[in-house]
Amino acid sequence: MKEFNLEEAINGKAFYLKNGYRGVIKYCVDDILTSEDRTPRFAYIGYVLDNRGFLNLSKAAWDENGITNEPRSYDAVGMVEDMLEQNTEEKMKMKPFDLKAALNGEPVILRNGSKAFIFKNVKNTHVLDFEVDYPLIGMIHNRAVVQTWSLDGRTSLTNDCADRDIVGMFEEPKISIEDLPKPFKPNNGESYFYITGGIVEYEDDYWDSNKFDKSSAERGGCYRTREDAQKWPDFMKSMME
Repeated sequence: MKEFNLEEAINGKAFYLKNGYRGVIKYCVDDILTSEDRTPRFAYIGYVLDNRGFLNLSKAAWDENGITNEPRSYDAVGMVEDMLEQNTEEKMKMKPFDLKAALNGEPVILRNGSKAFIFKNVKNTHVLDFEVDYPLIGMIHNRAVVQTWSLDGRTSLTNDCADRDIVGMFEEPKISIEDLPKPFKPNNGESYFYITGGIVEYEDDYWDSNKFDKSSAERGGCYRTREDAQKWPDFMKSMME
């Protein structure tokens, strides 16, 4: 995972938090005249999204190192990298959007890297006496939100780079064992993620005096973020295919 980068975060790049959520910085108090005529420590103000993409905190603050004045589980641990920006070569290899295949149940990939499904094309199922700009109806994976697209996969006729535009067919990424994140030994009071029964769970704080915490650390089962932990069951699943 790419380390927290303040300059990128100020420019709107999302970053991962210890609890697996994502933070976004909107402005810096340094740009505003304060009554004390000085910049406070937690000068970078923004909001937090949970792991489903819904608003968790409407206002949060971090310092220049990504440390927050909220519970330490909201500290920044690394930058969110757009799945489509990680590798230019992979972008060139991406399978182009195929409407017929998508309507047959194959998943598509959106500009923001999300996986989505198209359920139907209303132009094929209804006799309409008016033009429909967004006849494709579907849903973004793991979100109970209906999404519509134009026939070429766009969500806006005025924005050519909308986050939820379809940019190709989704293909499960191939994982290499060399790319898997390393576990870590938490400090007392530090949060971590662990895997049980193939499911990633969250532990709010680690204590050496707790048998479960100590056992998790000794067997190399503690991970800094939900994404790091999830890569291990994903890897095992890919090895079975």
